[in-house]
Amino acid sequence: MLEAARSSLRQIRGHPGFAGAVVVTLALSVGATTAVFTLADPMLFRPLPYPEPDRLVRISATGGEGRYGGRVLLADFERLAANHPGFEAVAEFGLAALGRIDGMDATVGAYDVSPGFFDVLRVRPALGRAFLPGEHRSGAQGPEVALITHALWQAAFGGDPAVVGQSIELASPRPVRYRVVGVLPRDFVFPDHTNEPPKILVPRAVDPAGISDPRFGSRPIARLRSDVPIGAATALTQAVLTAVEREHPSFPQGRMARLVPLHEDLFGAVRTPLIMLLAATGCVLVLACANLAHLFMARLQARRRELGIRLACGAGRWRLTRLLVTEAAALAVLGGLAALVVGGWTFNVLMAQMPYFAHVYRLLPAELDWRVAGFAAVLVTSALMVFGVLPAFRAARADVRDSLQSGGSSEPSRIGVRSDALLIVTQTAVSFSLLVTGALIVGSYVALAFQPLGYQPQQVRAIDIALTPAEGDTPGAAGQVQRRRRIYERLREQLPVPVTVAGGIPGLTLPARLGRADSPVEARRVVAFPASSTFFDVFGIRLLRGRLFDDGEAFSTAPVAVVDQQTAESLWPGEDALGQPVRDRNDVLRTVIGIVNTLRTDLRDPNRVPGNAFIPFDAEPRSFTLLFRPGRVDIPLQQVAAIVQEVEPRAEVGINPVRPFERVLGQPRFLATLLGTLGVLTIVLTLVGVFGVVNHEAARRTREVGIRMSLGADAGRIRRLVLRRALGPAAVGVALGVGASLWWTRTLQSLLFGLSPQDPATFGMTAALLLACVALASLLPAWAAARVDPAEALRAE
Repeated sequence: MLEAARSSLRQIRGHPGFAGAVVVTLALSVGATTAVFTLADPMLFRPLPYPEPDRLVRISATGGEGRYGGRVLLADFERLAANHPGFEAVAEFGLAALGRIDGMDATVGAYDVSPGFFDVLRVRPALGRAFLPGEHRSGAQGPEVALITHALWQAAFGGDPAVVGQSIELASPRPVRYRVVGVLPRDFVFPDHTNEPPKILVPRAVDPAGISDPRFGSRPIARLRSDVPIGAATALTQAVLTAVEREHPSFPQGRMARLVPLHEDLFGAVRTPLIMLLAATGCVLVLACANLAHLFMARLQARRRELGIRLACGAGRWRLTRLLVTEAAALAVLGGLAALVVGGWTFNVLMAQMPYFAHVYRLLPAELDWRVAGFAAVLVTSALMVFGVLPAFRAARADVRDSLQSGGSSEPSRIGVRSDALLIVTQTAVSFSLLVTGALIVGSYVALAFQPLGYQPQQVRAIDIALTPAEGDTPGAAGQVQRRRRIYERLREQLPVPVTVAGGIPGLTLPARLGRADSPVEARRVVAFPASSTFFDVFGIRLLRGRLFDDGEAFSTAPVAVVDQQTAESLWPGEDALGQPVRDRNDVLRTVIGIVNTLRTDLRDPNRVPGNAFIPFDAEPRSFTLLFRPGRVDIPLQQVAAIVQEVEPRAEVGINPVRPFERVLGQPRFLATLLGTLGVLTIVLTLVGVFGVVNHEAARRTREVGIRMSLGADAGRIRRLVLRRALGPAAVGVALGVGASLWWTRTLQSLLFGLSPQDPATFGMTAALLLACVALASLLPAWAAARVDPAEALRAE
């Protein structure tokens, strides 16, 4: 065995081109497959990491009349949490604070959790205790308590087992000091949608006034009782919603309860893209297998004389087989190591490209795990054993005299010719399916990302500001508006960049609605953004007719509105929109004073939102957004927070981590990046594979080429012959790929924008590109074949 290993290493060193091609093929294909499988495993195949995860559900509501319809309200949650009919426990959670901790660079999030949170997920602290019932009460006495994650325990306390009872301070605009009462288990993950997991959990205290206010919503999770199916639990939840609506006539009426398994709630939106990515990497793996098959067959064909000499000198067939198997195993080890490196790097790149709103990523592993490493090892071993060992058995049974006489080349048999053609057909068919899928996704993303919007959201930074209630302040107090104005004017004075404030961000939030003055409430669908007068300059919005409101009007709740051209045409077709009355969701009557260019705030369906409008600030809500375009000027959050707190010492300031249209563009951008990369990998594998097939076939036909040239065939005819024998099977493969893709791409309809799944231009360009790649891969073997010396070719045979 040791001798076989040494011989294998000598073969690898002596033929670095062959070894490099095998290792690179394995590294790229298996590495990409491993990285994508790592993403898909917890979302498609693995259950959630909680006890009995199939009993976890998300509670939501649909329908309902009025402004706050279509959701579960805080009053519903409190009733469900108190009685939890059909459930073992009901809980909710949400972001409580963002800030920094001494010695840590990253922003740390604190989430507040309701009393039933640990019962729903069946998790217990690894150190210390959970929260006590009294710590969830509004106005609870004593220092604020917290549970911290295992990662924060290690980073901030060095894993000190005496951490319980120590304090930790979250340095946000309103610093908070917590007393640590426990540490969560190492493997605990938070069942939420955003990328950055919270490091601190604090007890949620409910304001009793919020229970009777329809503005306070909830997104509960619950654990079903073992004897209650989800249908029965839905009926019981519906009874609770109906009872709450009956007790509160001001709440939205007629809502319908909806229970969704938590796994479906987290991952349902990405199931189709993930299956598509797995299929795409499967295509890459098929291409790699075809390349490996031909690389080993070509290598054994070139070694026929060497193997014949070994057999003639007394080497047994089993010894020869063991030698070839050892060589394949050595290449498998090298390819497997390279695949793990490539897979780990690819996974890190993919995680860096993840969109912030993609519904999946908190439950993903931070790195490739050993299960996936084992999966990669199985793939590598299977590929090499199939494509290295089987040809080895065939070579060991070869006829010694024929091997010595052939000199390492032979007239191609009909079976060999057919196998070469079949390999080219397979490679081009699979390549076409993968390339056309990538082209559709990339083309759709380009169409989605670069369509004209009517404004310029690029590079705009957003900072959220929340005003805590002042003494004597009421929800309807005009003082709220003036507090915003003081902050806004101070920021304009002290920041060296264009600044505006608004109640929402186009393409990201839907803060208010309005419609014609004579339209019912439910028909008021035009999106209305409360904003200061500088909003139009910061976002590059053009005035077409009329005038814009000034800051005096913006902060005085003046009854005016500015609408875009689409709103004017949809609400008053054939009429002049200037001077027309409109009414918002709060029944405030306003007059249209200006018309600006049309804004595209719904990229996928421009007709879903009939238009956009801008109105002065009203008294609600207390939170608003500071927007500015920094250019080359770096504006630290601490500087903004200091300016805000000069005016409002109790205000809370936090970076808004999302960008306009991130919800819409995040997933298409990620898919376009990944499939574009897989497309490049496909082209590389196709070039390598076709080159190997054509080069091998041309080498086997050396005698035929010599005879043709001795009979008068010129170099151009020989080149055309080689190209024709490659392009013929490639054309058949493209035709098969077109047929398969016409069926396959229909599943992409929901992922495409502006393109048909059977877009003829995309299919045509993909076919042309693939045939051009085949021709390119055939040029060098064709050129080499045309330069064969007829005398030398015939003498060698």
